[in-house]
Amino acid sequence: MGRRLGDPQDHLSKFMKKIILFDLDGTLADVQPIEKLVLAKILKNRNVVFSGRSSFDLVRQLVGLDETEFYLEYAKCFEILKIKNSLPIPKMLIDIRKFCFEPGCCLGLVTGSVRKEAKWVLEKLGIKACFSPDLVMCREDYYREKKSGEPYQKMKDIFPNVLIVAVGDTRDDLLGSRVAGLDCCLVSRRAPRVKNENKLEEFFRKYKLLSK
Repeated sequence: MGRRLGDPQDHLSKFMKKIILFDLDGTLADVQPIEKLVLAKILKNRNVVFSGRSSFDLVRQLVGLDETEFYLEYAKCFEILKIKNSLPIPKMLIDIRKFCFEPGCCLGLVTGSVRKEAKWVLEKLGIKACFSPDLVMCREDYYREKKSGEPYQKMKDIFPNVLIVAVGDTRDDLLGSRVAGLDCCLVSRRAPRVKNENKLEEFFRKYKLLSK
């Protein structure tokens, strides 16, 4: 028998032999409804009227903040909405607790979400304990976009002798992991959960990540 995620040894990095780096939004959960509310609050706080479809880059330009300032503002507005219980519960897209991983296989996160948001989403989904804290890389931890490969390369530099693979749902996830020399399995936000989970199981078995 292999071990289920969430066991105490998941967080002991000295036992790491293989790492799976998951994306958050569109892969593990649908975070877009949360981000939409936070971005709207940022615009409201800055007295900026905008009725179109918002995005991180667009809102940042509209409010005139650099990237560091913007993500600090995002984290602050997220925290305010969280305290007011104004945030929707995220929808789980893949239940990673279904997989039985081999000993020494640890899960990490490479996400464009800020740390407060990522932590809250994982807690609400009940899967926070599945991830090693040393393997969670959020938007504050890297400077360039995911597709540059920077966050994936940082993980490789920290754990040079460990097999690392990635799971994501966008072209940026695929490009970024490939730049760093990592294989990546792409799932789809719109596909049925069982289809994505079956695809992941095949990918995991390819690298012998699952217990037989």
